[in-house]
Amino acid sequence: MNAIPAGSGDYVHRLGLPARPRIEDMVGRRVVGGQPINLFQLMIATLIERGGPISLGDVALRLKEAGARSPIGDMLLSLKKAWRRREPIYERPDGLLALNVNDPNLDLTIFVIGLRPARGIQQEAPPPPAVPDPSVPLTLDEVRAAFTRCSVRYFSYNRLVAAILDAHGRAMSPAEIMSFLAAIEADARDLPLARFQAGLADLVAVTPEDLLGLDVSAPGVPAMRVVVRKRAAPTLRYEAMSRHHKIVGDNATARHRERERDEAAAAARLRRCIVRVVPDEGPIAAVAVLDLASRQISSFAAAEIDNARAAVAGYELIAAVKPREVLHRLGLEVDQLRSVDLGPPRRELRRDAGRPLRLTPDLVIASTTGIEDPLGKPAQVASDIAHGRAERLRARVESDVRSLLAHYRYVQLHGNVLVRWRREVEEILVEWPIQGDASLRVLLLDAARTGAQIDLVVGAAPDWDDPWRRAFGVFVTRMDRFDFAFAARDGRAPQAFRLDDVMEARLVAGHQAADADGTPRASSRHDRV
Repeated sequence: MNAIPAGSGDYVHRLGLPARPRIEDMVGRRVVGGQPINLFQLMIATLIERGGPISLGDVALRLKEAGARSPIGDMLLSLKKAWRRREPIYERPDGLLALNVNDPNLDLTIFVIGLRPARGIQQEAPPPPAVPDPSVPLTLDEVRAAFTRCSVRYFSYNRLVAAILDAHGRAMSPAEIMSFLAAIEADARDLPLARFQAGLADLVAVTPEDLLGLDVSAPGVPAMRVVVRKRAAPTLRYEAMSRHHKIVGDNATARHRERERDEAAAAARLRRCIVRVVPDEGPIAAVAVLDLASRQISSFAAAEIDNARAAVAGYELIAAVKPREVLHRLGLEVDQLRSVDLGPPRRELRRDAGRPLRLTPDLVIASTTGIEDPLGKPAQVASDIAHGRAERLRARVESDVRSLLAHYRYVQLHGNVLVRWRREVEEILVEWPIQGDASLRVLLLDAARTGAQIDLVVGAAPDWDDPWRRAFGVFVTRMDRFDFAFAARDGRAPQAFRLDDVMEARLVAGHQAADADGTPRASSRHDRV
């Protein structure tokens, strides 16, 4: 089994990996965290080594050839159990396994199994501060580190005063010395001048002006400097590490913000569309393509499939219910296009009691958006096809794609879908939101930071003709990790609403909250939908 020729379609190239993996080097490896590499991770590595789609049987042969062992003695069955049809590996219509290079968890998996180094710059810890020669006078930083916020009652007055005089490089009065100790919050009693006048100090002498001066020629000065520096060393090392960590943190934050800006710019440039095809199976009778940037819908009948194919091929991201099947039916290369599945994120929802609830696209979209009958009923679609009602089919797919847009926007904002069943509401996480898209939380944080007004559409899905007709503007007056407080433009409390019920949101340029004196807060943000 040879790797496919390197090129734009090769997984190694598309993932930006530094080198092609070799499965013999992967078998038996311990991944990040210390666990042995598992069969599912080896399947991903095999696909990357191959560079393109491959059959499950060939994956089994390659792993056995590389020395991998099945715990049950049947590699093919072991791979099926390890895979369980989980992303980022999926099965193409021709039966080959392929890798979804846009899966949000794939990048982490590649790092964990050792195919990509950790992102960011590894910063080495700074070396410990150099210890000067005893002949070098003390510095104010050394004295501060030695005596700040500590008791000096049991430290030799002789060495304490000598250290302070040595660091200042001049004679000082007892009051000045006590003021210095107070400034660094050292716990010291009054320094009795009579003690030095009595000749008890061998390092410090009293000058004719009643000041205390250091005798730098005294034999005990070098030893005094060594003792003070030893006392200051732990604090100086800690401060050096703190400065190092702050620099590393500031650099990491700057890189993170730069990456966020790059991701937001890339997301804004991404050409996206939503596609709806009827019927769900068999020959295509009608297609609708909604451009997410312009909100324009193009619909195509069965005789115009070539035009539909050309329209969809012009986009970089295609959102649909079961998008891989849709692209295959349109005759497009599934592996080369980025897709988003607007269908249920799982097959069923298990209840505490009773039978599991089967999740269908209609149930999830209706629960999330509040739109009744969001997708055409199969029986009605079949009847329209049987009677040749082309215009009704066009109207049907155009209505469906509008429902899919409302569903798409909700998931973009919240990162989950809702399932309403009887009196219960369940949130299910969805992993496809694009890096760089502004979530509702990001918009609220931006509004709180800039003081800008944020328009919200709450409850039912936005109107198609005028999406912001039911919107109301609020300002974020308080926020913590999970909670926000809002105020209307006149300062009163806005209408009550739940964040889970927000269907659409945007920041409004030029509308800022007022400070206490009535002055609007400045904001340079543009509209962001």
